[in-house]
Amino acid sequence: MTADEAGAKIQLMSLSIFGIRHHGPGSARSLRQALETLRPDCLLVEGPPDAADVLPLLAHPQMKPPVALLIYPPDQPQRAVFYPFAVFSPEWQALDYGLARKIAVRFMDLPQAHRLAMADDPESQISNPESQIHDDPIGRLAAAAGYSDGERWWEHVVEQRRNGADIFAAILEAMTALRESALPANIQRYGNVRGTGAAMVGGIAAGLIARVCIGLPGACASLNDDAATAMFDRIVNVNAAIGLLQNEEHLAAWRGAMAQLADQRGAHGIVAGRCCRLLVDAGVFAPDEAARRLSLALSTANEPAQAAAWIEGFLKDSGLLLLHDDVLWRTLDEWVTTLSNESFSVLLPLLRRTFSTFAAPERRQIGERARRGMTIAGRAAIGDQTRSEAFDQARAEAVLPLVAQLLGLKMQE
Repeated sequence: MTADEAGAKIQLMSLSIFGIRHHGPGSARSLRQALETLRPDCLLVEGPPDAADVLPLLAHPQMKPPVALLIYPPDQPQRAVFYPFAVFSPEWQALDYGLARKIAVRFMDLPQAHRLAMADDPESQISNPESQIHDDPIGRLAAAAGYSDGERWWEHVVEQRRNGADIFAAILEAMTALRESALPANIQRYGNVRGTGAAMVGGIAAGLIARVCIGLPGACASLNDDAATAMFDRIVNVNAAIGLLQNEEHLAAWRGAMAQLADQRGAHGIVAGRCCRLLVDAGVFAPDEAARRLSLALSTANEPAQAAAWIEGFLKDSGLLLLHDDVLWRTLDEWVTTLSNESFSVLLPLLRRTFSTFAAPERRQIGERARRGMTIAGRAAIGDQTRSEAFDQARAEAVLPLVAQLLGLKMQE
């Protein structure tokens, strides 16, 4: 076989994954139906690779379930691991299907030789509480759907279904979405195209959204800088995912939760600022409301660091709003000019980090606007006071090096 032929063969291969529950009659029935339809040429079944040599025995005429595999260290038989199989076990149905048709059948899992060795290593037993979604996505799906545990949810959704042709793809995609973003909104969208359990995943998404909206304000209380930055990313991702659903009820609940968080006393500035910006982008907050909130965030009642964090949350990744709204520009400009030298030096790295997230054309336009000074609209808003005061060219030029440093620009000679 040539390299091109081998490459073409690999491209024709497809991989199907079937999530099952041990000893689940519904899973076993649905899996058998799926295999009959798919007609695979290779099967990988969850089980101990250590038992590969005994797999052919399962095809012996006298081998009738219930049966079991027993694996243990020869010097410690009390540490035996037991793998039971019944006729209603999905694993047994898969093995029986493959061996009867003489296709390749293999066990796949971490070998018990390694698992037993790891059991002797205390460091391997340390768990990370943040890995709950990755380790038990079924439990999270069940909780989102209002079930007390994963077993009850699985029994209702999978085991009691008579036709499970599409259930495996829907569950796989929902689990993948939970591990990636904790919200399977994109799976519901794709399900409409593929027809793979969109209604079921839609119910999961609705439950998750309700819990997220209820729990968001409490989850954002008393965050330190690192936790607030992580929450910023989660809020942005959830906002994008809910937008995919195009469901007005979900959008209203989510925007209500963000509005509550934007008003929450003690909320970290980067979180409150981002909620305000998302609501402005969605048209919930008008530009004058955004300006009012920016003014409140920058008031002398707040610590300069908190105000700078709010600016970062509000402006991060896009400075267009600042460029196109004279009131926002003037509010921010007045706040910067009233900072003491000490406060400005302390906040400069944070402000510069915020402005560095803007696209290069945006940074250039902001620099040009700062060089020009007030816009015509800005002068009109100030009125006679501006016209009556002489413009101090030297004083304005003295500020330009600091503005250039803030924007990460080089001063032209």
